[in-house]
Amino acid sequence: MLRLFAHGTWSDHKSNASHLLQLVPDQILKLKQLTVLTLAETDKSWILQMYVNLKIFLSMSACMWA
Repeated sequence: MLRLFAHGTWSDHKSNASHLLQLVPDQILKLKQLTVLTLAETDKSWILQMYVNLKIFLSMSACMWA
């Protein structure tokens, strides 16, 4: 389990879930947060795409609430 949190991602957990202990909600959230950090560190284009998507989402939300 420690190896998963130190070097793994959410996808790693999902693909090996049958061999691992079940995670509690707080552990799932933390693993997903660590996965985002891993992606941000290893794939700079991913960060740019997430930024663009967030801007689009926020502009759509602003239009809905205006």
